[in-house]
Parts: sequence; structure tokens; C-alpha cells
Amino acid sequence: MKLASFRASPLLAGIAFVLVGCRGILGIEDPVACSNDDACNVEGEPCVLGECVDGACAYSVREEGFLIDNASEFDCKKTVCDGSGATAVVADTADAPADGTPEDCQAPACNEAGEVVQGPADDPPLADAQLGDCQGPICENGGVAQGPTDDPPADENTGDCQAPACDDGAIVSTADDDDVPSDTAGDCLAAACSEGAIAPDDADIPAECGACDAGVVVAWAEDGDACYTGNAGELNLASNEICVGGTWDCVAEEKVCVGQVLPRSETCSSAGNDEDCDGTNDEDGDGCACALNDVASCYTGPANTQGVGECEAGTQTCVDTGNGFAYGACQNQVLPEACDLCLPNNVDEDCNGSATTCSGTFVWAKTFGNATSDFGRAVAFAPDGDVVFGGQFSGTLDVGGTNLVSDGAQDLALVRMDPNGNVQARVDFGGAGNDSVVDVAFSSTSMFVVGNLGSTTSETFGSGTTLTTDGGLDGFIARFPQSFTTSFPAATWVRRLGGVNSDSIADAAVTSTGGLVVAGGFAGTANINGTTNTLIKFTSATTGGNSSVTDDGTTLTTGNLGIARDIP
Repeated sequence: MKLASFRASPLLAGIAFVLVGCRGILGIEDPVACSNDDACNVEGEPCVLGECVDGACAYSVREEGFLIDNASEFDCKKTVCDGSGATAVVADTADAPADGTPEDCQAPACNEAGEVVQGPADDPPLADAQLGDCQGPICENGGVAQGPTDDPPADENTGDCQAPACDDGAIVSTADDDDVPSDTAGDCLAAACSEGAIAPDDADIPAECGACDAGVVVAWAEDGDACYTGNAGELNLASNEICVGGTWDCVAEEKVCVGQVLPRSETCSSAGNDEDCDGTNDEDGDGCACALNDVASCYTGPANTQGVGECEAGTQTCVDTGNGFAYGACQNQVLPEACDLCLPNNVDEDCNGSATTCSGTFVWAKTFGNATSDFGRAVAFAPDGDVVFGGQFSGTLDVGGTNLVSDGAQDLALVRMDPNGNVQARVDFGGAGNDSVVDVAFSSTSMFVVGNLGSTTSETFGSGTTLTTDGGLDGFIARFPQSFTTSFPAATWVRRLGGVNSDSIADAAVTSTGGLVVAGGFAGTANINGTTNTLIKFTSATTGGNSSVTDDGTTLTTGNLGIARDIP
């Protein structure tokens, strides 16, 4: 029987609720005063709810199924209210005992009748007998079985941007951009991953001259093929084939066109090569200052003096120097003198635009001689302004208070004076024959004296080498230091030119390179410095009849004119 509760009418003073039909059963006297809900609890009646309402207890029956307790724990039962105020024991499916045997896919459970039974459970064994195969023990219908697990193997192939994984029990390979490879030089691949693949590196060029194409090594197929890396129009253009092709070869892991000759700057030489391969020989470039044998005007004097007074330009000829074409020394130019000499012609020799008005004052003059016949033959200016005079005399010659005495018939005399005519040094050379000086010439380093030695004459010129004429008259060359003052030094070397007949030197000149050219005549056979001809060579010669001249020989035959060049 259900218990009903009613809220008391305000007209019923002192009575808030009444138990209808159950008061006797509950043993509750009516009414029961209260001050709180606890005063309305009925001992031993957990399914009756008492409440204190307006100072009197009111009662109601708890709903069916209200949990009172779990009865005995883990027995699949619980105590609840039956809805009529009484308690009842019913089944509890959640009150199963603990699993005493784990990892067997079985566990205790409660059935609907409140009985403890064994049933399937998800408690597979923990130990996996085969690791890394994506398989392991699982529970299936209450029994232990093998099935898919997340049990991937270790990554044994590192550096491939891939890693093993499990997919429904199968081992698969998946992208792993953290699995970075090491960088192998020349494999066209980078030390990086891109979406599970090794990234290409086309700058990682392989050895042996290969190439990269999207990370793939491409073999070099041009080895041994013809090549030329210049402009195709240059190839074999010149008749002498200056620009030629080669063949491809791999040198130090680099493609090289071996054997090719590319254009280069013209060097200009008598061979006339077209080094820049433009079809024209020696038109420009290093060493091409001029065209061979061209003659140009030249002037090395101060600015604004050319064409003024006596000053005039000379000419220079383009020659092959061995290092290209260049103009030689300026020849036959007239340069300004230090001052006008005020000689009777009264000309502008210092080229300042006006001739000095001459007063007739004589500067200086020197004479050297004696009662016999004496001759002046040569004069030259030294680089320091001194004057060197050469002549021939016999007997005794007074030169600035010092006597020179001939050794035989006639000897040659050399006198060096400063610009004011003061004698600095004097000397005589000669032997038993008639000896004479022909010319005196200066280079930047040397003073050359050339002349002729008479028959039977022997002379050393202070050099320690004796020159002796070979029958008749012979020519000589003596080389001295360029600078001296108080006395003539010994010759640094001497040379004799001649044969058994009379041979002589007629003229001499210093070249632009410091060499000496001499010219003269000979008859029959002329010996040029014996057989050890190391410093004198014939540069040209004109001979009569059927005579011959060798380039580096020592003898001219059957002629009457010879030219020899000394290279110091």
C-alpha cells in the first residue's frame, strides 16, 4: 500500500501532514511536533521519508528502486526501496568481483539474475612473443588470439626519409622528413627530405665531369669529341692556323677543351702571325707600335723647339725588336744646344726663337802639334759634356804640358778635355808602323775608339791582349769605360780586323741599342778577330767577284768592302 502525504489546511491548527491508513503500522502518533527534518526520521524505515513542515512531521514513501545499500559488496546484488515503503534485494550487474586472473581475456561479471558468472573481457596478455611485426596478442570472443597492433619494427634503413609503420597489422613505409640522409658529394642529392623523398641538388655535380638533372646523375658523353670554346668564326681563320680546336677531356674533374688555341693579343713579329684570329696580321696589340720598316718623323727635344732656329725633326724606322715592332732611335734630328755659339753664321742654335747677337768673342781653341806632320782625325762629345779628340802624330807631342812620344813612325793620340777646354787625360797608342785613329764614339756605357794599325805594329791598348798586324795595314776596335777624368783607363777589350793584305776601317757608328757598326775595306782574305769570334759578327757585306760571307764567320774573301757590327 502506498503512503500518501498531504499538506495540512491552514484551518487545521497544529496539524501539517497526516499519514493516511499507515499510522498504526508505523506506530506514529498523530501529530508529531518537529523543528527539523532529522526529528521526523523513522528508525528502521529507510524507505519512509520524514520532513518537518511548519513544525509538524509529514511523511512520504521513497520511489521504487531507491538505493539503500549494496547488500554484500561484489555479490551482484543491491538493497532498494520497493515503492511501498519496504526494502527489497535485487540484481546489480555492476557489482561484479575483481578479476583474479588477468591477461586471459576472461573476467567475473553479473548476469540479470544477480549471479556471478565468467565472461569475455578485453585483458589480452601483455607479453608479445614477436616484436616489430605489427602483430600481437588480442582478445577475441573471450579467448587469446593474434591480431593487428601498433608494433612497428625499428628503422634499419636510416637516411632515406622513410620510416616503418603498422597499417592494420601489416608493415608499411611512411614519410619521415626527420630521417635526413648524410650528404654524399657528387650524387646530385641534398642532405634534406621533401615529403618522404631525398631532395635533389643539381649543384652537387658528380665527379668525372658528369651532370645533374632533377637529382639524377647524367653521364658525360662528350669525352674525346672535338671542341672549341671561342667564336666559331675564328676557328682556323688564319692561314697559319693560330686559332685551332681541341678535344674534350676530363681534367681534375673538370671539362677541358684540351689542345685548343684561343685568340690572344697580337704580338707583332717578322713572322706576321694573326694571333687575334681576325684575318689580319699584326694590326694591333702588344708590341705592335708600328708596321715593320715604316718610317716616321720624330723629335725628342723640349716642347715648342721643333722647327725653331736650327732645331728640326729626324726620322725613326720601325724595327723588329724580338719582342714586337717598335720604332728605333730618332736619327738625324737637330736638338737645341745649350746656347748659341755666336760663330760667324750667327744662327739660333738653342732654338729659343732668336739668335744671340755675337760680339765676336772667341770661346776657346786648342792646338796640339810639333815640327812634323800631325793630323786631327776624330772628335766626340761624352755624355757628361767632355770632348774627346783623336789624331795622329810622330815624334814628341806636347798635350797640356805632358809629352806624348811615338813608338815608331806615326802613333795615334787621344785627348779628353772638359767643356772649357781643360785637358783631363791624354794617351798615345801605336807601334813600329804608321798608326791612326778613324773615329771616337760614345754609347751610354762605353767609349769606342776605331782606327788602323800600320804594318809590323803591335799594341795592347792597356788591355793585356796584344794586337799584331798580319802583314799589311789592319783595322782595330778598342772599347774603354765611358767616364774617366785624370788618366785614360785600360781598354776593356780590343779587336783586330784584317788579313795578309792591307785592310782598313773607314767609319764607325754607335747603334740605338749600344752596339757598334764599323765599315771599311779589305783585299784578299780578312780575318775578323781570329777564330774566337764571340763579340763581333757580320750583319751585312757587299763583296766583288765570287766571294762569300758567312753570318757568324770570321773571314771575308775576294772583296773590297766589308761591314762588321760589334755587340758589346
